[in-house]
Parts: sequence; structure tokens; C-alpha cells
Amino acid sequence: MYPTRPAGVIELLDRAVRLYRDQFGLALSVVAVLMIPLNVMLAVTLEIALGPIYSAVKDLGTDFSKIVELVTEYGGVQLFLTAAGVTMTYLLLYGLVAPLASGALFIALNGRMRGEPMTVGRAYRGLFGVMGPYVGAVMIKGSVVVLGYLFCVVPGIVLGLLLSQVEPVVLLERRSSMDAVGRSWELMRGASTVLRLLGVVFLLVLTSVIAGQIAGFGYVLVTGGPPGSFLSSTLLSAAPEMLLLPLDVAAILLFYYDLRVRREAFDLELEATRLGLIDVFMLPPPREGGPPLP
Repeated sequence: MYPTRPAGVIELLDRAVRLYRDQFGLALSVVAVLMIPLNVMLAVTLEIALGPIYSAVKDLGTDFSKIVELVTEYGGVQLFLTAAGVTMTYLLLYGLVAPLASGALFIALNGRMRGEPMTVGRAYRGLFGVMGPYVGAVMIKGSVVVLGYLFCVVPGIVLGLLLSQVEPVVLLERRSSMDAVGRSWELMRGASTVLRLLGVVFLLVLTSVIAGQIAGFGYVLVTGGPPGSFLSSTLLSAAPEMLLLPLDVAAILLFYYDLRVRREAFDLELEATRLGLIDVFMLPPPREGGPPLP
């Protein structure tokens, strides 16, 4: 069910948790389709490239001089190529795959909120229908935020918050990439709005940090020691991320509708739809030159 009244930070997160809990199986399946294979690929890449030197360094203990000697013998060119390969894998994972998984999650969770039957395949088919505008919007958003971080951390954070609604706008309103950027900026206008979202993001990050610590502690408790390979350590660090990504998406999705309730009387549109006066879910016709609607 869509939110029909404004919510504070805590209430909004409570709604996100309940949405995630109710759709746990679907949400986790949507994430797993892309994230598990890529994380396994990353872990295998690290194990093949750096596994031998990692094991050797562990055997040397804290003898720093011998560690430096070992790294030197390993070869600067080989280390550079290894680092380049690992970097490319990380970029593929977090620059492309994670945003695609997030996009499919937006569609899946929104569909379930509308009461529609939703599957993993239907979520990704919906994403592919707007793939061009979505990827373009994500790239614009990422470039602007990175530019903000280059000047100073604070502008990057603020720009990230102002552009936080780009993904739901593209996916749910079927807007072009540039229109979505402007629409997100408009929805997020006002210091109080930015601060509310900052509170939500802070609590989500705090939850992620705590979950990571719990996962690490649980692994040590069960196995009696830290991860012994890149494979186990990579999968261990990926598990909390995959589990919490649906919660992040649910929070942003609900924040998007909260903004529409506050600024555009979306709750009244929902009531008019219920009474049969209008259909708030009718999508607008595609813009000239834009992608056809699915």
C-alpha cells in the first residue's frame, strides 16, 4: 500500500523495514540474480591474482622487511596488472551491476505496493524497458556527485542527496535522463527535506556498519578465526550488502512517495483513484524520441 500521509525519519524507516520484511523473498531474489555471480567472480579474481602472496604474507607474520622483499619479488608489473583487473571488476560490480539490481528492486517493490503480481523476471523486464534513460540518469548522477567529492566531501554529499530521487523518477514516471535530474532537484528542494533524507541515510549507513560487524564477528565465532582466503572474505563482506540493498531501495522509494504526498497531494490522487474518479497509475504517453512504454 502506498503511504497516504507524511512521515518522519523513524516512521519512514519503520515503513521501509516492514516493506522489506513483507517482500523479503522477492527482494532478495532480485538482488541475488546479479550480485551473487559478480561477487563470486570478484572473489575468484582476487584469489587467483593475490591468493599466493596473501598466504605468504600471513606466514611471515609481522616481519615488515621480509614482507617488502616478498612483494618486490612478486613483481611490480604483475602487481599493477592485478590491481587493474581487480579495479575493473569492482567498477563492473558497483558501477553497473549494483545500479541495475537497485533499478529492478524499485520496480519490484513498487509493483507489490500497487498490489500487482511481481516476479524477478517481470522486474528486470520492466527495467530493460527504460534501460537507456535509467543508465543515462545514473551516469549523470554519479558524475555530478563524484565531481562534488573532488572539490570537497560536503558538496558531494549534498549533491548526492539532491539527486537521490533520480532513479524512482526515471523508473516510475518514465522521464528522460535530464528530466529526471531536474525533477529530483525540484522534489528535494528545501533544507528541511535534505536534512530529513540525511537522517534516513545516516541510519541506513549505521545499520550497514553494524551488520558488517555482526557478520564478521559471527564468522570468527563459528570458524574460530578471520577469513582465510579472498573467496571467504569477499563473500563475507558481500552478504550484508546484498541483504541491506533492498532496505536502502525501500527507504528511497518510500521517501519519494512521501515527497509527492507533501508537495503534490499524492494521497488525494490515490483516494480519487479508489473512488474511480481518476487513474493515478495511468502512465503518460512517451515523450517524443523517448522509449516506448512497456
